[in-house]
Amino acid sequence: MRDIRSDLKERLSQCLTEERTLEARLDAVREKAEGIQALLKDEEDRYANSIVPLFPDGDTGRLRKLIVHVFEAQRRPLDLEEIKGEIAKTDYNFGEKKPGRAIHFALVGMGQTGELERLADKRWAMRDTTESPSRLTQ
Repeated sequence: MRDIRSDLKERLSQCLTEERTLEARLDAVREKAEGIQALLKDEEDRYANSIVPLFPDGDTGRLRKLIVHVFEAQRRPLDLEEIKGEIAKTDYNFGEKKPGRAIHFALVGMGQTGELERLADKRWAMRDTTESPSRLTQ
């Protein structure tokens, strides 16, 4: 029978060396994570102070009403430029926002609530609420 104590001591030494290496690496990863968390907090603080609301004075309903009015007046599918042109004739104040972008986001939101639908030709149309009123609540 062979004495394996020296082999076991060597293997134990290797394991302890590997453990120290992994602990050092784990410490380095923790330091990186802490640094990234600090940067993220700084960016979140900076971003929170620089957000300009999409709609001035929290006036989300007025733009939606204007869009609905444009569709009711035109009584046909419209593209973004046509809608933008009609709303430009009103006194609606977009503040620092670009009108086309604000209107686009409002159209997308109205599409998600079922008020409008996007046609294959990229125009927007009012949904026929008589066909399926339950779609509007989805």
